[in-house]
Amino acid sequence: MRRTGARGGARLAWDEEAGSLHRVFADLDDVAAVAEGLAHRWRTPHGEYGKEWDRASQVRTAIEKFRRARAT
Repeated sequence: MRRTGARGGARLAWDEEAGSLHRVFADLDDVAAVAEGLAHRWRTPHGEYGKEWDRASQVRTAIEKFRRARAT
C-alpha cells in the first residue's frame, strides 16, 4: 500500500514476484490489526510482524502448480 498526496490518498498496488523472491502470507489477525489502524488512524501498528499464516505453504504449492500448468 502506498500513500498519495491526493485527497483520500491510499493506493493499493500489486507487484508480482519473480524468480527466487519469497511471498509472505501474514497471519490473518495481524492483517486485521494493520487494516484497522489504517482505517481509523491512517497509521500502521508499531513493531514487526513475523508470524505467518498456518496455511501459507499450501498456498505457495498451489501457486507453483498453477504457474507450471500455465507455462506449458
